[in-house]
Amino acid sequence: MKIWLDDIREAPPGWTRTYTVSQTIQLLRTGQVSELSLDYDLPETDPGHTGDEVLEWLKIRLAQGKLPAPVIHVHSINPYGSGKMAYLIGRMERHHGWQPMRVQRALPGMRPDGRRIRLADHLYARIR
Repeated sequence: MKIWLDDIREAPPGWTRTYTVSQTIQLLRTGQVSELSLDYDLPETDPGHTGDEVLEWLKIRLAQGKLPAPVIHVHSINPYGSGKMAYLIGRMERHHGWQPMRVQRALPGMRPDGRRIRLADHLYARIR
């Protein structure tokens, strides 16, 4: 299963969209998630929560050996948030001894399929 956490942008084809941190964690608990793409800011659907909370939860479960490691993407256009999540992913790579390609970091604002998320698309999604 491929999970797309975002409060306003639609998921790419083949991905399951989640709107909140708790929905995302609930699906991760199944152990069936092969890829995970995270937005940082979630003010529309999960105020007060951010995508990095999913990474913090995942870091603990991976350290305990309770879940298989998914490929992780960051598609946030927030430079601070995407940088913070990239840092957390880097720490997870080092501490868990993953191969360098085990975790894939997209450039901020990039979808997992390699297409760029334009600011205009982001704003349009907010007003729909």
